[in-house]
Amino acid sequence: LFAFDNATSHATFSPDALIANRMNLSPAGKQKKMRKTSYFCERQKYEQDIVFPSDYHILKLCGEAKRLREVIMERELWPEED
Repeated sequence: LFAFDNATSHATFSPDALIANRMNLSPAGKQKKMRKTSYFCERQKYEQDIVFPSDYHILKLCGEAKRLREVIMERELWPEED
């Protein structure tokens, strides 16, 4: 006899985990602040903040969560506009 528990509730994440479907694409709406993340590009590890720094040049964004677009643009993965 085998018993399997495939409940999706077992795949829980920390409230500040970087999960794309919890992020806004643009600055509209509320978004939780997520923790710093890291990624690899050509065997090089990069750290990435998901919150704008306190000395950011746009004052109203200081300390606010970055939107998905900013995160992707920082990684140079956002398609170039024509």
